[in-house]
Amino acid sequence: MPLVSIRHRTTYRYRNPVAFGEHRMRMRPLEAFDQRLLAYELDLSPQPSQLRHLHDLTDAAVAVARFQARAAELTVESRALIDHRPDETTHPDAIETAIGGEPFAYDADEASALATSIRRRCADAGEVEAWTRRFLRPVGRTRLAAVLCDMTHHLRTGFTYEVRPVGPPQTPLVTLARRRGSCRD
Repeated sequence: MPLVSIRHRTTYRYRNPVAFGEHRMRMRPLEAFDQRLLAYELDLSPQPSQLRHLHDLTDAAVAVARFQARAAELTVESRALIDHRPDETTHPDAIETAIGGEPFAYDADEASALATSIRRRCADAGEVEAWTRRFLRPVGRTRLAAVLCDMTHHLRTGFTYEVRPVGPPQTPLVTLARRRGSCRD
C-alpha cells in the first residue's frame, strides 16, 4: 500500500501575550478517487476554548478555533496518513493529451465554483500576462507541465521572499517590478 505521511507545524511567537481572533485552518487533506485519508490529527497550543469542523463551498474541511486566553505563542500542528494511488490519467503527459493543446477550460460546474478565485482583482495593462507568456515556446505547442515547472523555478530563483506582516498585499505589478514579495502578495 503506497502510504504518504504528512506533518505540518507552524508556530507564531510574540514578544508579549496576545489575544487570538478566530482561526480557520484548512489542514486536512482532501479525499479523492486516488487517495484515502487513513488518519488525521490536529493539535493546537494553547488549547482552544472552542474547536469545530465544517466544510467550505469547495467541500474542503475547515477547522475553526476560538481562544479565550492570551498567549505569547501559538502552535498549529497537523499530521495525516494517506493511502495514495495515483491514476495514470493524472500524469502530466496524460493531462496534455486530454486537453489536446487547446486552450484550457474548466467544465461548467468547476468554473462556477472557482469563479471568484479566477477573477482578476488588479488591473494592469497586460504586464502580468506578458510575463507569463515568456514561458511559452515561441513556435509550436508548450507542454503545460513544462510551463508550470519553468514558472516555479523562475519564481524561486528570480524573486526574493520577504516578511511583511503589516500593510496590504502588493499588487502583481508591484511584485513583478520589485522581484520580491510575501506569501500574501
